[in-house]
Amino acid sequence: MDSVEQGFAPRSEHSGEDTDLLQRICNAYSKALEEQSGASETFQASRWWRLVEGGNLGPVKRALAAHDLDALRSMYRNFFRDPCGAGLVGLPGIANGFTRYKELFLIDALHRIDLWQRKTAGRYSLADLETPDIGNPLGVVMGGARVRTGSEDRHYYARKIIELTGSAGPAVVAEIGGGFGGMAYFLLRDRPGLTYLDFDVPESIALASWYLLKAFPHLRATLYGEAPLNAETVSRSDIILMPGFTLPQMPDRSVDVSFNSHVLSDMSAASIHEYLAEIVRTTRGSLLHVNGTESCLATSAWLGRNARDFVLVDQQPAEWSDARSLRPDETECLYTRSQ
Repeated sequence: MDSVEQGFAPRSEHSGEDTDLLQRICNAYSKALEEQSGASETFQASRWWRLVEGGNLGPVKRALAAHDLDALRSMYRNFFRDPCGAGLVGLPGIANGFTRYKELFLIDALHRIDLWQRKTAGRYSLADLETPDIGNPLGVVMGGARVRTGSEDRHYYARKIIELTGSAGPAVVAEIGGGFGGMAYFLLRDRPGLTYLDFDVPESIALASWYLLKAFPHLRATLYGEAPLNAETVSRSDIILMPGFTLPQMPDRSVDVSFNSHVLSDMSAASIHEYLAEIVRTTRGSLLHVNGTESCLATSAWLGRNARDFVLVDQQPAEWSDARSLRPDETECLYTRSQ
């Protein structure tokens, strides 16, 4: 249990007031809210996200809308343990309640680390899973490394994307529903010269903006309203964080790898089809996604009817939630464009 006690110990960051960054985030959020209502139903919040909003996100939404920088700073500096991170931080429930179940947390962590080591064939050390103290993260301490919960699968998929893009040279990766930026952190840390785009609901984009721009202050970032979403902006940005309804503005075949994890599983069939149409239009390389069986079957059927040049090259059980779910349902699918 010591590894859990150490992993749950507070981890504070000391890096100034971040007033300019918080103001940028609030400006982008306010503009996204103004435009969100005019978007199609596909790009509105899913039913699952609306439940998360209603139960946890009231304070952070009010702070964002009112540009209350002090309140927002307080929540974001603790977002792994604050309700503002609900649904995004990879924990089965808000962490303060989960501390009563340390044994279950440890079982889950051991399973995920073992699975990560197997899936990566032991090529990496536990130190490769370490992340910054941004947001007061928690997890376990093993082998001298602090392993934040959820790091295992995010690192694995980042490395898989790097294999698809190559380890050097320009590349564009688009994620649909990037959460707080957990996978993007490893991708941007380990793959220089890459442009990362995230399309998500405004509240998630706001939190990802905090996390990624704090982690990589030297990278060139574009938030909503700061520049048009076109080829020029993509070419001169390292990080682009946009509300989902801007996806149709992306140029054709401008993305090397499109990725999403558990996003399609929360959508209606009509929304899945519209998102897939945009992914197919914008992707020139590969589509990697992790979703439930039903969504994977729907994706396969739609691609078979509408985009036969996307060929399924790998499909396997994801297994990441096997130790925390009675009925785990995660499948990893990789499609590559043949022409």
